[in-house]
Amino acid sequence: MDEVVGRYKVRLEKDALVLTHPTGISFDINPDEAVRLAEYILARKQTLNSMDLESNTIRNRLRIK
Repeated sequence: MDEVVGRYKVRLEKDALVLTHPTGISFDINPDEAVRLAEYILARKQTLNSMDLESNTIRNRLRIK
């Protein structure tokens, strides 16, 4: 099942997380890369939280508090 995250369509396949941009460009991220990406984002929650955002959209999606 696909889910939309911002501009990207996201789906989990057997051996990859696939992000697809509206232009059709896809990124296949293997499980190790997906975990490392999640760790990177979580480690920078404070920075993301302090950014001057036009809306709370990013904060809500990342559940930054």
